[in-house]
Amino acid sequence: MIKFTEIISASVEWTTTLLFRPFNPKKWLILTFIALMAGSISGFGGNYLAGDTGRQEGVEVAQAIELVDALQEDSPGDSLSAALESLNKPSTVTLFMVIIPLLLGLFLVIMWLSSRFAFIFLESVVENDASIRVPFRENKILGNSLFKFSLVASAAFLSFSGIMIVGYFFTLSKMGVLRKSMETVIGKVILVSVPFALAFLSLLLIAILIYLIVHDFVLVAMFKDKIKISQALPRIIALMKAQPVLMVKYVLIKAGLGICSAVISYIVSFIAIIGLILPVGLVIGIFYMLYRLLPAVLHLPYTILMYALGLPVAAFLLYAMLCLYLPFAVFFRTFSLKFLGQVDPQYNLFCYAPKTEVVS
Repeated sequence: MIKFTEIISASVEWTTTLLFRPFNPKKWLILTFIALMAGSISGFGGNYLAGDTGRQEGVEVAQAIELVDALQEDSPGDSLSAALESLNKPSTVTLFMVIIPLLLGLFLVIMWLSSRFAFIFLESVVENDASIRVPFRENKILGNSLFKFSLVASAAFLSFSGIMIVGYFFTLSKMGVLRKSMETVIGKVILVSVPFALAFLSLLLIAILIYLIVHDFVLVAMFKDKIKISQALPRIIALMKAQPVLMVKYVLIKAGLGICSAVISYIVSFIAIIGLILPVGLVIGIFYMLYRLLPAVLHLPYTILMYALGLPVAAFLLYAMLCLYLPFAVFFRTFSLKFLGQVDPQYNLFCYAPKTEVVS
């Protein structure tokens, strides 16, 4: 009988061993990069690049109010037509023709790298390792197989989402909602929106479950047997069909652990930010006082020097903040490995002797 308390305890123990016995800052930095590229670190605590947040929020609120006023004055159809006309300008079309291919190319590169690093992170956790060069080369076939699957899955998700959006606006158009004022048809809009929203949430839930199955289980089968995803997926599906109740328990328990980890990570982020405010504020204050004491002719070179020194330091501090989430990433990767190893012992990757610690 599988006991999740034992799996959780074993996962915590291995996470502690991997990250703290001994504690190696270089290993942490490399593993954080691997986990980040693998998509295992999302930064639960959020975004610290706030910038001029207050002013930006004010602008956004003002724009939102203007948009609501426009929607109340005009019909949804008129608003949609006006938006399409604004996008149909030559300058806008040219801009989109440049930006969209660049963003698409960047998205594909990130997806390709993430597919490869998913196996590197898996290997790092199993073997207590922090290497990149050799695993990147060795996991080429597996990574490319996962990339192709991710590409097809993403295309399918976007296609179904697009069909829903088109169907939603087509339904609104057939009901004549787009030709009337929003105030008079708000009830119909809500009535039409509810089923489409539920359908999209169902699609999103299916996508999340597929992602969980692939990254928690299928990757393990691919890595262990050195097979492509087309061969590993049927094996995992058969394993899940044999014990459906256990798999449902796993999903629910992992969801609960995810909520707990999110709360803990917010607390950790808050403590880390509070701990940085005083020293960072002190350093900024010292540099500002020096700036005020310098003659005006030296202000520009001094500012350039401060940016040259400050930006790398700020980038390092942000990266160090990401390192705080590494234990969560290692724990959840270990948790799925320990669970699958108990469901089917042939997938117990920890039964192999781990490498001695290697950092490269």
